[in-house]
Amino acid sequence: GDILVVYGLCALVLYPLRRLAVGALVGSAAAVWVLAFVVDGGSVEEYVVRALAMMLAGMALYRTGIILGRRSVDWYRRRATLLLGIGLPVVAAGWVAFEDGDAAAHVNNAAVPFVAVGYVCLVMAVCGAGRLPRLRARLAAAGQLALTNYLTQTVLGMSLLAVLNEVRGERVDAFWMMVIDKLDVGVEVLSGCCANVIFPSDIDEGNRVRLGRLAEPKEESIAIAFKLKLFQYNTGE
Repeated sequence: GDILVVYGLCALVLYPLRRLAVGALVGSAAAVWVLAFVVDGGSVEEYVVRALAMMLAGMALYRTGIILGRRSVDWYRRRATLLLGIGLPVVAAGWVAFEDGDAAAHVNNAAVPFVAVGYVCLVMAVCGAGRLPRLRARLAAAGQLALTNYLTQTVLGMSLLAVLNEVRGERVDAFWMMVIDKLDVGVEVLSGCCANVIFPSDIDEGNRVRLGRLAEPKEESIAIAFKLKLFQYNTGE
């Protein structure tokens, strides 16, 4: 729940910037992300700066329609291949080549924007091609319980971390945090299966997401403060 305070602080800065042009949003996101490298690692200030950079990038992705599925499937597929092809090897190399955790984290963070946007393009390609209709239906239903899932994930994650810390006698490392994160995702998908019974999904007869039903981009909408799951993982929240 602490990360919500960070998001609230970012909103105070983001709201006045909602009318910026796409180019200005992208440039601002890049500049703020670079700034995160000179802020003390693990500090609240670092989390605020990184969250602000990702949200600025999310605003740009929204304004261009990229996260609304308004490009062709081939466009998304090519971008996903390129960005993940750059980002994932850099992330892997960072954690393999550096024994110093801080150095590895810096290399990892340099690749996060590539990996994050690559995943966005991959998801849009899957949705646009009508793949995995049942899974998408479950996730769409779970998305209608976003706050419930978020709070449940927080409670479950903190509980599991407390148990592991007690059993191991020391603070868990990044590997176990990743395992717990994946368990949390599994619980969310399971809740989506239940929620789908209550909330009908947005998958039509052609097994395509009705992206046209989404609201048109509005400059005054702060909903474009797009939170990427990767940011949540990398901050350890």
